[in-house]
Amino acid sequence: MRTLVVLLGARESAELSNAHQRIVIAKCGGMPAPLVAWAVVRPSPVVCVSWAEEYGVFAARVPARAGSLVTVDIARYPASDRTTYRYRDGAFEPIGPLEPGIPQRHYGVQNVSGQTMAFGLLQCVTEDTAVPVSFTVLSPGVPADLVPDDDIAVWSDATTAAGTVISDLPARALVVPALGQRWLCCCYDANTNAFTWIGGR
Repeated sequence: MRTLVVLLGARESAELSNAHQRIVIAKCGGMPAPLVAWAVVRPSPVVCVSWAEEYGVFAARVPARAGSLVTVDIARYPASDRTTYRYRDGAFEPIGPLEPGIPQRHYGVQNVSGQTMAFGLLQCVTEDTAVPVSFTVLSPGVPADLVPDDDIAVWSDATTAAGTVISDLPARALVVPALGQRWLCCCYDANTNAFTWIGGR
């Protein structure tokens, strides 16, 4: 398991709650934009978000624009890394390993559904519900190699829900390089309305 601890403090968490702000967490770094709001949690003096490095693959309708929700049509969770999954007739089927030399934590998908769709990775965070962490749009017949994002972005927002497409990170978002650490910690600065990295181990 890995855990992100966000230190807000009693006064700051109350101020954020009164402003209807939520703590938004997204994974970034491994795949290009667009990103997906992976976890959105209510402020409290200490926020803890935990997850296992276990992923699934999903197919979804292509989101209309930034700010839209990724609506998952079908998912296979968990999925095996270094495996290719073919999507057709509303289901995924594993069709064999990726080519030799492909490292772990790579997931192959093939879209043979006959229509353009969004495909990506999902992951459980804190609760048992798997949520999209990334996606890419594939035309019929196009394969993709999906790679998990390791860095974590944190910011506060009043309108973003889990699964929302994010075109660009806010300028004040804190990006935490994961670096294989199991515990990550940051704190909130009310003066700048931003988060500051404390450390990890």
